Amino acid sequence: MRKLCLNVLILVAMATVGNSARASVIINVVQNGSNVFASGSGTLNISSLSVVNTDYFISWTNASDGDLFVGSPGSSNSFTYGSISGPSAFGSGVFTTANHMTGAKFGVWAGLSGVLVPDNYVSGSALGTSTATWDNADFTSLGLMAGTYVWTWGMGLDADSLTINVVPELVPEPVSFALLGVGIAGIFVSRRRASRLRKFITCGRIASVS
Repeated sequence: MRKLCLNVLILVAMATVGNSARASVIINVVQNGSNVFASGSGTLNISSLSVVNTDYFISWTNASDGDLFVGSPGSSNSFTYGSISGPSAFGSGVFTTANHMTGAKFGVWAGLSGVLVPDNYVSGSALGTSTATWDNADFTSLGLMAGTYVWTWGMGLDADSLTINVVPELVPEPVSFALLGVGIAGIFVSRRRASRLRKFITCGRIASVS
């Protein structure tokens, strides 16, 4: 449970950093114990795209077709917009539906050369955070190949992208370790200064008494 919470926090942090850099969607897929967990958030500029299909299904992954969705469709349909450019696959896996879903449904549908958004989605608006979990699964059973996959569309102000990060297990980046080292060093220095200050005060008291 602690490991899952840590990974979720890192996922949120990664999504936050990515969204501050550009208006796009980032979906991170990780192994959490005996389950595969995906979480995505961001915004999508679909001004240059048009509807090519309507989707009624729950979230699924189909790595061999380049499809991955997070979130639940709920009571509204989801629409696919095309066309986009990017990888046609991110593994050898076949159609596999998720066991648990939260949030609005969205993702990439490379098989139709499009992105999936909720019904009545307003271009550029925040999608919120959505998740999908495949129970008792791993990257091998789902046929997922680790890597970073990016799909793009539009030009100029209408340009946007969707990124899927498939990582076996999230660990702090080198910069995180560096920051951790700085923090530990800071604590060590602070303790040394406090120790010196106590000695100085003690010596002052002794001198005043004598």
